Amino acid sequence: MSQLLYTVKEVFSDEEYLKDHGKEYYNIPLYQRGYKWEEKHVTKLLDDIDNFQIGDKKFYCLQNITIVPQDNFFNIVDGQQRLTTLTILLAYLQEKKLVNDKIRFPNNSIRKETNRFLNEVITKEGKTFPEADWEEFIKNSGSFDHQDIYHIFHIHKAIEDWFETKENHLSFSQSKFKSKLLESVKLIINQIDDSTKSEEKIFGNLNSKRVPLDGADLVRAMLITRVAHEEGKREADIKNIVRVNERRVKIGWELDQINNWWSQDKIKNYFTRFFGITSENIGVGKKLFDEEKYPINILYLLFAEKRKEEKLSLELVEKHNNDALGLYKELIKLHSTLQDWYQDRQIYHLLGFLFAHKTKKDFNFGKLWALWSSSVTRRDFIKKLKEKIKDNFLVDGEIIDFNDQDTNWYEEEPTKLVQALVLMDIIHSIKENQSFLPASAFTKASNDIEHIFPQNPQKVEDKKAYITFLNQHGGCKINSV
Repeated sequence: MSQLLYTVKEVFSDEEYLKDHGKEYYNIPLYQRGYKWEEKHVTKLLDDIDNFQIGDKKFYCLQNITIVPQDNFFNIVDGQQRLTTLTILLAYLQEKKLVNDKIRFPNNSIRKETNRFLNEVITKEGKTFPEADWEEFIKNSGSFDHQDIYHIFHIHKAIEDWFETKENHLSFSQSKFKSKLLESVKLIINQIDDSTKSEEKIFGNLNSKRVPLDGADLVRAMLITRVAHEEGKREADIKNIVRVNERRVKIGWELDQINNWWSQDKIKNYFTRFFGITSENIGVGKKLFDEEKYPINILYLLFAEKRKEEKLSLELVEKHNNDALGLYKELIKLHSTLQDWYQDRQIYHLLGFLFAHKTKKDFNFGKLWALWSSSVTRRDFIKKLKEKIKDNFLVDGEIIDFNDQDTNWYEEEPTKLVQALVLMDIIHSIKENQSFLPASAFTKASNDIEHIFPQNPQKVEDKKAYITFLNQHGGCKINSV
């Protein structure tokens, strides 16, 4: 299996990735947007790296870059903001030789001055970054008065300020920070060698709703590269240990199988109601973890909600860089449990009802998992689910009496009536050992009510029969499910 992750040093060094592929630098094509990072972005990056605890073979993953090979360089299709920021940061840390002329803009374009500023002011050895503020700087260097350069200038200032603040912390070491950045921060390199695809089309895909590299790719890369290593290390003395590369292939296959299971429409439709959180965005309306593109992200969303996270974020995944094996085992356990629930006739239908008819405040996946974890047996868990359903048919602590002639169930309590009808379907399906109800069956519209339970039964006996049935199955007999 080809390598996916490279350290920052390997990405920029003349002796590593570039040399291995016969290239000299990374080019930012004309179709790319300008550099737009702000102080808050670089401050978060610096804080994250600083807080990351290094250890044997452990790393901080800085997402991915997508590159396309050209004659003696790579065109950066995605990730130019990250690479440019790393260049500025490494230059500040006196690694100018490492990064000088490694990021270039076309000289025959409006960004030729950006190219000159980055490689003749920021990264050139012997050059000192201007001490003046921006307004004073451009008075004396008017040719640099461009939007890209404005942002690069202020990012360098933000980096300076961050390190100056850190100098007051006795536990902080700039040299250790630099070492961590070079050796323990890694990027996923997605090199596209298909010459039949235009770069503009690839760029368009990466920056539209059809983003090829999803959060699921990052999780996959981390699990494949880290779990095998951790297992191999922990089981080094066991005879006949599975080789690391074979384990990586197996993990990749397992993740594919999990994604295939979640890709089934009936499964997606059923579990979509389970999660109440969303993915963090990587742009306006663009999810980092897109469950439509990669259905396995439904599993990751439920994992995040189980962890009481408000969003599924890259940060949650990065927390597990130090324990990828633990993350992998937890995900496998969660997936197996959800499969088990889905295949259990009673649990499937009870959960289908609860997530269709409870508010997220009253019943969400975090609370469900706590309920499951606190249950001594499966029977105990099922009993607790039935009690949750029973709550829907309580008024002032008493089971609803559908014989109440003063209540117009159609006009005054249509929600309760719908819930009763759905519950009747569930009871019938379970008792008669029929096929599992589809996800759509757990809700009903007003026309369903009229079809199943006419507002004006023709006979008094019919009306009594309907009411008796509702009383038996809508509330009091809930434990017979």
